[in-house]
Amino acid sequence: MTTVPCWARVCLPLAPYADGYRAELERLGYTPLTAAAHVRLMAHLSRWLAREGLETSELTPATVDTYFVYRRAAGYVNERTARALRPLVGYLQHLGVVSAWVPAAATTRWSSYWSAIATTSPLSEDWPKRRSR
Repeated sequence: MTTVPCWARVCLPLAPYADGYRAELERLGYTPLTAAAHVRLMAHLSRWLAREGLETSELTPATVDTYFVYRRAAGYVNERTARALRPLVGYLQHLGVVSAWVPAAATTRWSSYWSAIATTSPLSEDWPKRRSR
């Protein structure tokens, strides 16, 4: 028996990126159910951004932190930390929609780690060249 995922409808401001994000998750090997969960989180974030009067370009570590305070207070038990948004933020950064930033919780100890992730991510421009070595 196959379970069919429920794909959320993403409203503005993130709506223009929803189909591409879904395709990127598929390309990266996410299962349909996991990809659908990421798109549902994207839809929820987009509704919150719209309610707050924020544009996609205003997605910053502080904005993400505020969103997750709201999400936890609303009683959500899944996807309750900024880590859940890493795939989406990475995708939006790759498109140049949001600027690159290190998560707010990162310390100096982790700065080199996040820099390495930014350059070795499958979303980085030269990753396929490095991977084929």
